[in-house]
Amino acid sequence: MWHAEAHARTARGPYVPTSLINEAGDDLFASLVRSGYRPKAERYVRSLLDAPGPKTLRAVGAQWGGAAAAQRVHHFITASPWDWRPVRRALARYTLRTLSPQALVVAPAVLGRSARLQGPGPQALGAWLTSAVGTVPVDWYLMPLRRFGGTAGGCLSGRAPTATGDPHLLDAVTDAIGLLPPWDGPVVVDADVLDAPALAHRLGRHGHRFLIRTAPGTALWAHRSLLPRHDAPARTAAEIADALSGLRRPVDPRGAPVTAVAVPVVTGPPSPGLLLLGEWESARRPRALWLTNIRSLSLPALVRLARLRGRVRQETADLTEPLGLRDYAGRSYCGCHRHLTLVSAAQLLAVVHRSAESPPRPRPA
Repeated sequence: MWHAEAHARTARGPYVPTSLINEAGDDLFASLVRSGYRPKAERYVRSLLDAPGPKTLRAVGAQWGGAAAAQRVHHFITASPWDWRPVRRALARYTLRTLSPQALVVAPAVLGRSARLQGPGPQALGAWLTSAVGTVPVDWYLMPLRRFGGTAGGCLSGRAPTATGDPHLLDAVTDAIGLLPPWDGPVVVDADVLDAPALAHRLGRHGHRFLIRTAPGTALWAHRSLLPRHDAPARTAAEIADALSGLRRPVDPRGAPVTAVAVPVVTGPPSPGLLLLGEWESARRPRALWLTNIRSLSLPALVRLARLRGRVRQETADLTEPLGLRDYAGRSYCGCHRHLTLVSAAQLLAVVHRSAESPPRPRPA
C-alpha cells in the first residue's frame, strides 16, 4: 500500500526544468528588489523540488552546501524583511494566466508533523486555485499556534492571530480573493471553523459567487415565496434537507448512488435568498450541506463544484506535503509564511510543467 507520509519522507519532488524556474521567477519574484533576494527565492524553490525527504531549513541548506549556506537559508526565511504578500499576488495571477482555474477553494490545512508542532485542530486555512490539470495554493492564513507566540513578530504584512481567539477568519477568505484581479469564478469554502451564514452574507455583499459548506445545525428558514408550505420558524439545515428529501435527484452519470437536492433558504432577516445544497450517498443523513448563491449551474454541476475540495485534499497529500507543507519547524510566524509561499511557488511550477507535458482533456459539459 502506498503511504503519502512515507513517500514525503524519502522522495524528491517532481522534476521542473531550471529554465521554467528562471522564467517564472521574473514574474513571481519581481517584488524582491533587494540584492540577492530573487536568486535566493529561486534557489529555495529549486531545493524544495530537489531535496529528498522532509524540506526542513536544514535540508534546504544542505542543498546550498555547508554550514554557512544553512545559516543563509535560515536568515532568508526567518529574518529577512521581504514581504510575502506581493509574491503571493504574483503567484495567483501567474496561475490565472497559465492554468485557467475554475474555482478558488478555501479549506483547512495541517502544519507540522509532530504533536508539538501541530497542536489541536487545523493550523492554517489555505486557498487553492483549481484547474483541470491540478491545484495551486495561493494564500495561507495561520491559526493561533503556541510556537509562534500569538504575534506577527514585526512582520511587514499579514494578520497575526491572537492567543485568545481569532477575529479575522472571514477576512482570511476575502484576503485570498483580493490577491486576484477581478475574479468572477466561484469560491468554494469547506472549513468548519468559519461562520457559514456570516461568510455567505459577506461574499454576497461583495458580488462573489460562492459554495460554502455549512454545519447540519445551522439555523435557516425555508424561503417563503418559493416554498410556502415550509414557512415555519427557523430549522436546522439538516432538518430542512431531510424534510425535502423527496425532491432528491441522481447527480452522478456513472450510476453511483449519489443524490442531491437544492432548496431555497434564507439565513435570517435581512438576508438574500440562497440555495441549500444537500448531497447523499445513501438514504441516511446528507453527507454534506452547502449554502450557495449560484443559480446558473445545474444540480450535478453544483455537486461537481463541491467535490473540488476532494481534489485539493488529494493533491495536498500527493504534492504539497512532499514539497514541504508540514516541514517548517521554526518559531517564526514570518518564517512560516515565507516558507509556505515558496512551497506554493514550487507547486505552481510543478503543475505548469505537468500541464505542458500532458495537456488536460476537455471537461464534459
